[in-house]
Amino acid sequence: MIQAAEPSTPASSAYTEVRTIGMVAVASIDCPFIRDRQASMIEERLGRVLALHGGRLVIDMADVAQVSSAWLGSLLRLADACDKARGRLVVAGASEGVRQAIALVNGTRSFDLAERAEDALRLFEPAHPSRTIFSRLLRAG
Repeated sequence: MIQAAEPSTPASSAYTEVRTIGMVAVASIDCPFIRDRQASMIEERLGRVLALHGGRLVIDMADVAQVSSAWLGSLLRLADACDKARGRLVVAGASEGVRQAIALVNGTRSFDLAERAEDALRLFEPAHPSRTIFSRLLRAG
């Protein structure tokens, strides 16, 4: 089994490095294969992180090649926790294989996907007033 070394930053543990950008936690996963053991450790860590950031969480999976069903379940539970905190979960940088696994469990009903972490952060920006449905209705009436 391959184990990724933990990054040496103070905010890193359990295969993750977490940084805060604005009001959003961005967790980069440093583990090429997320199996049951890693899924449990990462989920526990990210559960604490999302609680500190009002449920606003980006998980950068650019360095993840394969995931287990345990990790897919973890993603769904994390998305639920983000939702309950009135936040949002966005998974960024997922490989095609990981995206296919997410699609099998209808993950995109619970969370968003983004190509890169930078793209994911844009999903947390407030909508421009001219782009909201409410503003369009006002102009139509």
